[in-house]
Amino acid sequence: MGIAWRAANSLVVRAGYGITYDPFSLGRDLRANYPVQFVQNLAFDTTWSYSTTLDRGLPPSPIVPERERLPLPLTAAFITADENFKRGYVQSWNFTLEKQLGDWIGSAGYVATRSIRQTAFLNANWADLGTGNAGQQLVQRFGRTAATTFIGHLPTNRYDSLQARVQRRLRGGYQIQFSYSWAHSLGYTAENSTSAPRVSHPAYWGKNYGPLPQDLRHNAVVSGVVELPFGKGKRWAPTGVAAALLGGWQINSLARLSTGTPVTPTAPGTTLNAPGSGQFADCLGPIAKVGERTRWWDRTNLADPNAVSPNVPRFGTCGMGVLRGPGLINVDMGVFRRIRISERIDVQLRGEAFNISNTPHFSNPNADISSGNFDLIGDVQNTGREGNDQRFFRVGVRIGF
Repeated sequence: MGIAWRAANSLVVRAGYGITYDPFSLGRDLRANYPVQFVQNLAFDTTWSYSTTLDRGLPPSPIVPERERLPLPLTAAFITADENFKRGYVQSWNFTLEKQLGDWIGSAGYVATRSIRQTAFLNANWADLGTGNAGQQLVQRFGRTAATTFIGHLPTNRYDSLQARVQRRLRGGYQIQFSYSWAHSLGYTAENSTSAPRVSHPAYWGKNYGPLPQDLRHNAVVSGVVELPFGKGKRWAPTGVAAALLGGWQINSLARLSTGTPVTPTAPGTTLNAPGSGQFADCLGPIAKVGERTRWWDRTNLADPNAVSPNVPRFGTCGMGVLRGPGLINVDMGVFRRIRISERIDVQLRGEAFNISNTPHFSNPNADISSGNFDLIGDVQNTGREGNDQRFFRVGVRIGF
């Protein structure tokens, strides 16, 4: 529901609120369970030992009896939801002021969402710190070694933002728009259907709290459309051969600039030795950004807990999303010309350039403190736009009738 109030001839106040159930589909992830699909997890003594050898091979798959109720093999992975599961919901609200100044319209507003009872995949076979596989909860009770996942809840995810826009509508042959958002997204796990917390131990769930993967702190977008002032009805060359050649051309441009997404510095879970939970690196002080292709962060204040406390099973001191990866700068442009063939038929010639400046778009660096590739930027970032990431051109013809 929403409301709009014209406080003055050139000022409008808008507000809105919405609520919806979490759209996550339970059926998608439950459909491949035993006995439809048999995913076998084999136990091993410690995190640095093996489950079997090539000589021994894999244990034979169990024969599924024809019964209404089937015993679940202890080595068969399983996903389920129990009677405690209650579907969550998402609330969203906004408050915006919109002001007109001549040909320009500006707006600024507060936009927020709350994901209540955020759906998450929870590991029921977690282990206490330092106990290894023998300390897994279901191993101790039933000898069950396989992954056992409950679709459950984590506390509320939060999104708060300031969203501003300045727009000049198409007049006099051009229009332009500037959009900017400052946002902060905090929570325990990404808001998609298969997200699992990094730390499965319920006593340490709070360590999962931090910036979410989609936390773009600053995001600016500039777009514009310009009709060249030639041809019929324009300022120059309204008739004749010049109008036929120069008329009907239009130039479009779209630029986006945004800061990087969160990165969590990690470490091997050797001394942690807690199946079901991942390890963090130790943050000994502020982590400076270097920003080079082969050295994105200064690792002076980053350490491996296995080296700092080799005999103490503990989590590293770094939190979720405490580092930031590369930002994004991208400019796309297009040139179009419309030719009217008749009253009902027109042809549009299209030329488009994506990433016209050929600016590199790098993904987040390697964040494993023990890796030789730590803080090394690798593959290309997913920009969420059409086409390949490097600069390329496309031409086309569109016929409308």
